[in-house]
Amino acid sequence: MSDPYFFGYGSLVNLATHNYGDPRPATLRGWRRLWCETSYRKAAFLSIAPAPGAQIQGLMAQVKGGDWQALDAREAGYERQEAGASDHP
Repeated sequence: MSDPYFFGYGSLVNLATHNYGDPRPATLRGWRRLWCETSYRKAAFLSIAPAPGAQIQGLMAQVKGGDWQALDAREAGYERQEAGASDHP
């Protein structure tokens, strides 16, 4: 079984901040970026929301061994979602 991949659209695009394997540019269709406010943080943060016809440029990379807990810890405050297929070279 091969390792799963995630799609990143914000800080995860910066390869200097992580070492997830096989990073590559990707496009996620049917979603858009938006800034959100929450009581969890004092500042607004970048998120995404479903949006038919929209698309987001980002990055997909491997979650070695399917260790979603490590990725979730890095991205605390975000809720991981099943996003569907992305296009990548």
